[in-house]
Amino acid sequence: MRKYKLIIVFALTPLFLCGCYKGFVPVENLNIIVGIGNDIDREGTYPYSSTMESLVFKGDSQITSHTNTGNGFTLYSTQNKRQTQSNKEWLLAAEVVYLVSEDRAKLGIKDLMDALLRDAKRNEKAFIAISKEPVKDLFSLKPHISSSISEEIEGILEFSHSANFFQENSDIINLLLMNNQQGRKIVIPYIEVKNNKIQVTGLALFKEEKMIKYVSLEEASLINLLRSNGESGFLSVLSNNEEEYIDFSGRGNVKIKASKKEDLLKYDIFVTLKGSLTVNSLIDKDKSLSDKNKIGQLFSQKLEKQLSGEILKMQNEYKTDWIDLGKYAVAKFGRDNGYESDENFSKAKIDVHVNTKVLSTGRKVDK
Repeated sequence: MRKYKLIIVFALTPLFLCGCYKGFVPVENLNIIVGIGNDIDREGTYPYSSTMESLVFKGDSQITSHTNTGNGFTLYSTQNKRQTQSNKEWLLAAEVVYLVSEDRAKLGIKDLMDALLRDAKRNEKAFIAISKEPVKDLFSLKPHISSSISEEIEGILEFSHSANFFQENSDIINLLLMNNQQGRKIVIPYIEVKNNKIQVTGLALFKEEKMIKYVSLEEASLINLLRSNGESGFLSVLSNNEEEYIDFSGRGNVKIKASKKEDLLKYDIFVTLKGSLTVNSLIDKDKSLSDKNKIGQLFSQKLEKQLSGEILKMQNEYKTDWIDLGKYAVAKFGRDNGYESDENFSKAKIDVHVNTKVLSTGRKVDK
């Protein structure tokens, strides 16, 4: 009986499988989207401009990248224009990066986030970045080592967390979480073209859905360290002689304690850094700098001063909580008290406590 059942299964299998290709098209007839960029055209008839970079298969294992730009009065109406220029079907879900020009980000990205949340075809694990240049110009660049410029940018963003304490998942999921979780602000990597190469040069800082400020890598490192956990970066102690300095490679960990006195909030930020010395050319002038504890104290004092200065700048100049302290106030005191507001952040007393632990001073790990 079992023998006859197997014969029936094998006989009927082709009948079921033959319908699997219904609605499918050959890969040569597809534009597989790997990157999507959004610009704003303030002088043209249509304000919204969207550029897509796609991979095109030409047969014989030949793959090229192609860009196509559409304009419209809304985000999705740009697709109407793009499709009139293409003889292939567009395929979403394989995109690796979303780019937004600085001008478009300053106008606002509320509609983009709404589309990312609603459209199930979009890849929520794709990276996102703000571009100094119009995205249309960025996509016109030739990739140096990848099949497409989108894949090249993906690699740059993927490994940016290896330095400057950048957050590892700068993707669409994290963007939506930053926008929808109470007490958080949107902070996105900022890229630009220098010497004909795309590179991360800082952070784009948002208030609600609009970008309002760009900060350079030096300031971005401090903000990243205060708002991220488990990320890596390099710190330095300099001297008057440019050849004599100390470099430290470490991983940061941050803990926040929220309290209040009457209606004023108080935050204690505990930053712990653990890592190794990569350069110590000051030791010849000061033999005491062979002591790991003394070096750790040196870095702690310097970093504590820098972080405190950055927080004061955010409180008094920017008046915006870009290190997400508000979420700790919400967790401690509840959602309906308004403690997560930038007004309360600007008035809060904030103390930073840094502890730097030098685990190794070189190739030979100290015990």
